[in-house]
Amino acid sequence: MNPTPKPRTDDERVFVSGYRYDSIRSFLVRVVIPTLGFVPLIGIPLFSWRFYQSMEGQVSDDAHRQLVMFLLTLNLVGLFMAFSFFFLAAYLRRKIFDTYVIYNNQEIILKTGPKEVKKLWADLKDLKIRDMGRVQTATLVFDKGKITFDASMIDNAGPKPVVRMTMKGEQFRFPNLNVQDIKILENDLYGVVKRRFDKMKK
Repeated sequence: MNPTPKPRTDDERVFVSGYRYDSIRSFLVRVVIPTLGFVPLIGIPLFSWRFYQSMEGQVSDDAHRQLVMFLLTLNLVGLFMAFSFFFLAAYLRRKIFDTYVIYNNQEIILKTGPKEVKKLWADLKDLKIRDMGRVQTATLVFDKGKITFDASMIDNAGPKPVVRMTMKGEQFRFPNLNVQDIKILENDLYGVVKRRFDKMKK
């Protein structure tokens, strides 16, 4: 995990995923999902070996071959399940804890792990949003390339929220009692980008 970038100039703001400050989600990503990966990784081979030992010598040669093939297939399924959990944990850790958007008056920078995408505002051509239930994203289209961020991005210099579920969906609730729906149209970063885009198009 990379350290959170610090603003380098007075006009610079660093946005991070607000989910990183949610203790339940953090526990799920850091502990629960990787642990679920270890269950099939260790449990299925151990079960297969014990089951094979219990059946060895009690089945015919043909049945023995079928048993071995079945247990090999079971172990392959277990490896796939373990890999899926580990991949999901790594993806979520990067998305929640290692993704940053850096905004200043000259450019916008998206950092995801070791990858960095840097674009000048002068090259911005279009701004698109996707408002599809849980899929809430904004995409900045430049002459060459794009930058996409979701509705969870908050200013890291501001108050740190907790996540609450409501009948209308998820919300950020801040220590100052402000409430923000996790919707792209209500997102602070989107608002900053939208104002700049509108100003450029005048």
